[in-house]
Amino acid sequence: MLKGITWPVLLILESDDLLYYLSSVEALNTELENHYLSHSDTCILLEQTGQQYNLALPKKDNPSSSYSLNPVDTLDLHVFNQMVRNHLSARQQCCVLKIAISSFEQGFKLVLNTSED
Repeated sequence: MLKGITWPVLLILESDDLLYYLSSVEALNTELENHYLSHSDTCILLEQTGQQYNLALPKKDNPSSSYSLNPVDTLDLHVFNQMVRNHLSARQQCCVLKIAISSFEQGFKLVLNTSED
């Protein structure tokens, strides 16, 4: 279940520099159904507070099962800053080394502004 999550969140996939801004559980379900289920076994949801959750996906042989969340350590803002830089670089933004966010909310806004429609 995805109860207890404060939306929006960022979906972080293992071995992917892109960060995926999700405004609701419906947006998460859409993204997972479209392509993430087959691309990554490790997914993390990140709230604007820095709280991270490991997202265990439903079993492919039992698609009716629900997702499960396990809280993990709060992400360090310096680590998140680098993740945002990597995301911006992957989106071919310029001058990403000069980016220095001062809050998770600021980083979320940068990700949202560079998301694909």
